[in-house]
Amino acid sequence: MTFELAPTALKYGTEEKRAALYQTIIERLRSIPGVTAAGAITSLPIARGSVNGLPIKVEGRSGSGDPVIGGYQSVTADYFRAMEIPLIAGRYFTEGDRAGTANVMFLNQTLAVLDLKNPTLFEVIGVVGDVRTAGLDEAAFEEFYLHLLQYPPASASFAIKTTVAPASLADAPKKAVLEIDRDQPLYRVKTMEGVLADSVADRRFPMLILTAFASTALLLSMLGVYGVVSYTIAQRTHEIGIRVALGAQSLQALRLVIGQGMKLVMFGIAIGMVAAFALTRLMQALLFGVSATDPQTFTLIALLLSSVALLACWIPARRATKVDPMVALHCE
Repeated sequence: MTFELAPTALKYGTEEKRAALYQTIIERLRSIPGVTAAGAITSLPIARGSVNGLPIKVEGRSGSGDPVIGGYQSVTADYFRAMEIPLIAGRYFTEGDRAGTANVMFLNQTLAVLDLKNPTLFEVIGVVGDVRTAGLDEAAFEEFYLHLLQYPPASASFAIKTTVAPASLADAPKKAVLEIDRDQPLYRVKTMEGVLADSVADRRFPMLILTAFASTALLLSMLGVYGVVSYTIAQRTHEIGIRVALGAQSLQALRLVIGQGMKLVMFGIAIGMVAAFALTRLMQALLFGVSATDPQTFTLIALLLSSVALLACWIPARRATKVDPMVALHCE
């Protein structure tokens, strides 16, 4: 379960007041039955439109020592546990890490491959896994995390990990925050699945349209393949009758007809695969988590059309081999 909170500047205009408010809310959220972890961050991942950046000097990036611009956010001690972001090295924030103590920070894996040069302002206490902060279609970038109690943002997003269905606790965070300060309403209360769904909403409709057209095209292809192959085989009833009359076994005739029919179908599928391989690159911008030339999809469609073609060959060929040779010989 997630929600966002923007404390009013009039009442929480200083960093100390915002940090105290966020800490109080986190402690109250942890006391909710069914909550196993609760944390806060400047902005939730995936749906974040823009990313704040700060320069970090690193070794090995360039001879002149030019800084790398790393995206940054402020997080609380339990945020990574709540979001199940793995700790790769080091330690988590502790209660001792707060305003007035040594500045601490985390690096994500992408940034951690670089060595910080003379990190005198911050102590790097750990490395956490990469997160797709800007969106599912955006690769993880160099990012670091500051302690939210040391650098409290003007607004924060909260994440609550639960042992029950998150949606069942939708009212609990509202009640907890209003008990602390009735003048600070929270907003965008939704599950992380809801956040994920919203992040792809702009692409969902065109993909649904494409899926509908693709499904219709696939169905028409299956009907077309079945109709053409079935008609072609049915036209060979006269030929099959002659072969059977001359002593050919039904199984031999069946194999011959099916083999010839499938050769034509496989040739057509091969041409279709080449065309699809080229054309699917046009919709690559709408995809993430799967490539435009996904081998599983290509294999599945090829097997589906092959199965339909095999059935279209087998049914009329089987029917033709059952026809009495004398009747077949008189078929036109």
